[in-house]
Amino acid sequence: MPLCFQYLAWSLKRSKAVNNCKKVVGVIGKGHMNGVVYALISDQGNLRFRDLAGKRPSEVGSNGLVEGILKSLVRDTVIGILLWALYELIKEGS
Repeated sequence: MPLCFQYLAWSLKRSKAVNNCKKVVGVIGKGHMNGVVYALISDQGNLRFRDLAGKRPSEVGSNGLVEGILKSLVRDTVIGILLWALYELIKEGS
């Protein structure tokens, strides 16, 4: 289930709990309706915001940041080489 549905369901439940109300009104788009209803029905009460938001950059650590940069660098270099080779082939054919 996409996180957007879980987040919307979590925020509706949290609003109900914080305001100590029996009912909460939320405005969502038609495309999100089925997913949010499913998330509300299937939630067993153990959903936390931290689970929805993911890890903070400080929790990822510097190794994760370096690995991400290196992966991006390798990917971009390979794409650049392939595009350059394609350009050279096209240039020779003209």
